Amino acid sequence: MTGKASIQITAASAAEIQNLANLLQSTVNTVEYADLVKLLTKVKTQPGIVKTALKFI
Repeated sequence: MTGKASIQITAASAAEIQNLANLLQSTVNTVEYADLVKLLTKVKTQPGIVKTALKFI
């Protein structure tokens, strides 16, 4: 089953919104569903983990 979801994004410009939307869509198309849910759940519960992860990227 497939579906469509809408989200509200606030950004400084339409270009920033479009860039984020493109990156999110690319991620959804590339990363397996279970892994994406696990990642986003971890970010939601421990947002500081993003800064730590970015140090290694």
